[in-house]
Amino acid sequence: MASSTLARTAVLALVALMVSPCESQTNDDCMDAFVAVIDTYTGDTFTATSDGEADCGASAGSGDVWYQYTAADDGLLTVSACGSGFDTVLSLHSECPGTPGNQIACNDDACGLQSTVSTSVVVGDVIYIRVAGFASSSGTYTLTLTGPAGVPAGGPPIEEFVRGDTNGDGAFDISDPVNLLGILFILGTPAPTCVDASDINDDGAIDISDPVSALATLFVAGTPPLTAPFGACGEDPTADLLDCAEFLLCP
Repeated sequence: MASSTLARTAVLALVALMVSPCESQTNDDCMDAFVAVIDTYTGDTFTATSDGEADCGASAGSGDVWYQYTAADDGLLTVSACGSGFDTVLSLHSECPGTPGNQIACNDDACGLQSTVSTSVVVGDVIYIRVAGFASSSGTYTLTLTGPAGVPAGGPPIEEFVRGDTNGDGAFDISDPVNLLGILFILGTPAPTCVDASDINDDGAIDISDPVSALATLFVAGTPPLTAPFGACGEDPTADLLDCAEFLLCP
């Protein structure tokens, strides 16, 4: 009982430390493009700056965000912003910075005021996807990629890992949130080789909410289990900006 009470007190104390982080537009520049696979992504361009140009949709000077896709097979890649909340312009480019000179395709209004672009790809092709707005329009977007599977640019397929096992010892226990608190707050603590494993609440960020979630899962009755992959090796089913360079316990 004493250990359970102590754990619950620790959870409440950590929750009290939580603050709402200021989010930045991490894929605002082409060189910082989000590595994308065949999936659906959401975001907004409200605070995006202009980092490219295309020859359709009067989008020069429009705030834009970027995604990078690397083909794992041959076929037709289609990128759609249909269903987005503003007048979008999509363009595909072969390199950064995106310009009309390296533009592969561009579209303004394929589905109402939203856009769809397609291009044939072969294994290893790298495509930079620019999400912008007509005449500097901005808003929320839904971006869907369909076609051949994608892999991280210049790298192997996504590494498998076990969520919550932040220290990679093969178990999910109190040592994991303790390890993560060290990573977050103690200078000199080695960074994890598999950042995804430390994203305990699967929100795409590593912050104080992750050890809080771990402690709740371990000690607070009724707390739902962690999201996959948990308890066994697997790939992250959630698209985010985190990666897993190495998780030795998974093949």
